[in-house]
Amino acid sequence: CLEDFLEHLEVEKNRSKKTIVAYRHYLERLRHWLKKDGQIEDLSSEQVRKFRLYLNNFIDEMGEPLTLKTQTYHLIALRSLLRYAIKRDLEVLSPDKIELPKLEPAQVQFLNNEELERLLKNPDTETMGGLRDRAMMELMFSTGLRVSELASLDKKMLSTATGEMRVIGKGRKERIVFISNRAKNWMHTYLAKRQDDNQAALVGYRGKGTTNHPSPKVEAQATRLTPRSIDRIVQ
Repeated sequence: CLEDFLEHLEVEKNRSKKTIVAYRHYLERLRHWLKKDGQIEDLSSEQVRKFRLYLNNFIDEMGEPLTLKTQTYHLIALRSLLRYAIKRDLEVLSPDKIELPKLEPAQVQFLNNEELERLLKNPDTETMGGLRDRAMMELMFSTGLRVSELASLDKKMLSTATGEMRVIGKGRKERIVFISNRAKNWMHTYLAKRQDDNQAALVGYRGKGTTNHPSPKVEAQATRLTPRSIDRIVQ
């Protein structure tokens, strides 16, 4: 049932590979905890209760407990699996009987204008790395893109002439975004100085001189920035 469910997410629901990998991870943890390849029809409310206790006391390989948010993701995946099973006419535990914990709303911190300008002007734009970082942060502030969307952006998806940008978001849904003149100008300057053949809108370099103007050899080996790399740069 689990394998059929994951194929259903991929083919019929058009979920991203990242989502499918996450659901597999959460549901395999449940299967491992059950210590057998049991039938989904046998899963009871009592077992779910004990599984929740298991998650609450779980310690990962880094010695850290699971956050309440991560525990909730396990239950969301299980409820989705049960809904799929019901559509397959299997007699299973009702997903409505699995209540999700109440999460505290995230505390959002805002930058004032002075702080924002200080952040945007921090990179040394005399270097390729700094020029990229300035253009990247201007683009993020202008559009509110998710970090994953920014990392997957290709050069051909952005027009620095019109300021239009094609973005592929969650569920592979596509949308058009318009960027500010500032972001457009910085991206134009950055892309015009790029010498590599990588199709990614934002790239990183490895090797000598990467913080300045990379050598042709280093620049030829440019690789797409990952979401984690972008997070580190902004931090």
